[in-house]
Amino acid sequence: MANEDRDEALRRIEKARETGATILDLFGLKIDTLPPKIADLTNLHSLDLRSSQVTDLSHVAGLTNLQTLNLSNKQITDLSPIAGLTNLQWLDLRNTQVTNLSHIAGLTNLQTLAFNNT
Repeated sequence: MANEDRDEALRRIEKARETGATILDLFGLKIDTLPPKIADLTNLHSLDLRSSQVTDLSHVAGLTNLQTLNLSNKQITDLSPIAGLTNLQWLDLRNTQVTNLSHIAGLTNLQTLAFNNT
């Protein structure tokens, strides 16, 4: 993980925590793991991880207020950490390595699922 991008991700996460932000954009940051502090952002409604290098979503599992999650353009394969995000309404899995969608079967509020080129 590039130090500058890791530091930028931490800065954005801290700012979101301080302000109670409901949107977090980590688009394009060259990070391969999510900082554990992201789990503290329980007010988040929208998280954009597109084009990052994150493959482990375990720190997202507790963000139960998420309504939109963009995971496009990444090497992600395991969706099990998001199985409990029942408030999700929009999920973007375009251009990922996901082959098993069974973990999102319980996302009863999901209205839009984008998954072409997956």
